[in-house]
Parts: sequence; C-alpha cells; structure tokens
Amino acid sequence: MCHHCQPSASGRTDHQAHRCSSARHSIPSRRQALLLLAGAISLSPSARAIAKEEEDSLYALGEINNVLNVCPLNSPSCISSQNDDQFHFAAPWQYDGTMAEACKNLVSVATGGKYESLVDGAPGLPGISRGDAAAFILEGFQSTLRGERLPVQPQRQRKTSTALFDGVLADRHTTEDGSEYIHLILNRGREPAAVLDVEFLFLSGDNIVDIWAASRGRPGLQDSQVGLSFSEGVVYDRNIAKRRMEELRKALQWETAPVITDFDPRYNNKRLLWFERLYQPFLGQNYRIEEEPIYDK
Repeated sequence: MCHHCQPSASGRTDHQAHRCSSARHSIPSRRQALLLLAGAISLSPSARAIAKEEEDSLYALGEINNVLNVCPLNSPSCISSQNDDQFHFAAPWQYDGTMAEACKNLVSVATGGKYESLVDGAPGLPGISRGDAAAFILEGFQSTLRGERLPVQPQRQRKTSTALFDGVLADRHTTEDGSEYIHLILNRGREPAAVLDVEFLFLSGDNIVDIWAASRGRPGLQDSQVGLSFSEGVVYDRNIAKRRMEELRKALQWETAPVITDFDPRYNNKRLLWFERLYQPFLGQNYRIEEEPIYDK
C-alpha cells in the first residue's frame, strides 16, 4: 500500500505529474469542444457553485490511473492511503455488500442522511452497557467454574444519530478498470481549516476503499485536540481531516484494512513505544535501540 515516490510541493508524485501533463496536452476534437461548451452553459447555479468550490482546493484532486493523491509532508491536516509516513497515512476502508450499495450508503450518510450509531457503553465496549458487560463477565466466570459453555455475548445497542454530516457530492465517475471515484466537500461555509475535500476510490473487484482527505486551510492551535500516539505518547493533534474521516467511517460502520507499516512499533523492532524511550538513558549500550529516522510530523 505504501508508495515510495516523493511528493512534490502540490502533493503529486513526479510520475503522476508527468501523466497529468500528458493528459493536458491532448487536443479535443471539434465535437468534444462543442459538447463541453454545451455542458458548461447548461450547468445549474448549484453545480456551478460546486465547480467553483473545487477550484478553491489547495491540492490537486482526482484519481490518476486508479491512484489517489498523496499528502505533502508539510500539511498539518491531510491523510491518504498512499502516504508512507505516520502522520499522514490512513489505512484503506473495508465494507460489506456490493460496491453499488457501499457507494450509495457513503453518499447518503456524508450528505446528511440518517444513520445508526452505537450507544455509549462501558469503556472499550461501545454499544454494550456497563450492566450487560458486568453480567456477561459474572456469568462467564460462573460457567467456567462449573465447566459449562460460556454465555452468549450481549448485543451491541444502536440508536439513530442526530449528529448528521453536511457534505455535498462534487464529482463521481467510473474509472477505466471499473473502480468508482467519489469526491465530496464537507463543512461548506465554515472557516477554511474546517472545510474538507474528501476522496474515495472503490477498487474494482474488491471491498477495499482507498481514501484521501485534506483541509482547505491551515489549522491553528485552537483546532488541535489532545491525542495518544504509540510512538510519541500524548500529542496535540491538528489533523482535522483524520478526525473527521474517522467519524465518517464509524458512522458507516466500516472497518479499516490491516496494513503493516514500518513506522508502527508493533511491526518494527527499531521503533520504540513512547514509554520505552523513558528507559533508554538508563540502559547499557548493549541494550539500547537506535531508532530508524522516520518522518512523523
């Protein structure tokens, strides 16, 4: 999943930019030019407004050869399935059912449709009340002592959410290989840092969705939230795009695809967990771990 091409200032890799340049130099036929002109004239005011909003994005949007863009390394609020650094990488999403159903569900929820969310539950058990969790643990303990089968796990409880999304569909098309591309704009009419361009590429023949999202402005300290990182411990997170996309994923009840990355200390012995760094100065030279320099912010 991770690509090793270095992004340019705009976020495009060099070979992606070359393909873009080649595409721009193709000369349309007379009939194509007339069709484009007719389409531009017939655009509704709302469609023209959305087209203008697409021009306001700071990044190059769209897919090229069924690949979404990468995030520039200096962007504080951007995520992509194509990045290979910890701060900007986001694992692809997985859905159940057909691609057509998943696309319809995504557009519906992102543009203000109602959806079900898990009720607040016991810590680490969303959708399961403290009482149900305690009863399950007690019955399980008693069943173990008696040598009986464990009880049935409690069902997660859901509710119709009132925190609806306010996105608008900006673009949707099918790629040459049958993948489906969707571009949405979230939080329109707010300050630039809160307005997000979000892109999805539903891969043909699979239940995987590559994602990309970025703010149209640079978030300030007032937009940051306290978070916890495996490698850094407590951090101030200004990545609005990451937080909002995670909210959307949970609203859709989709999962993230498992991806092994070099920067994750769970898969790389040369990357320390934040509390392991506390012991490094007190260890002998033979026990110290020299971390690999990997870009994090």
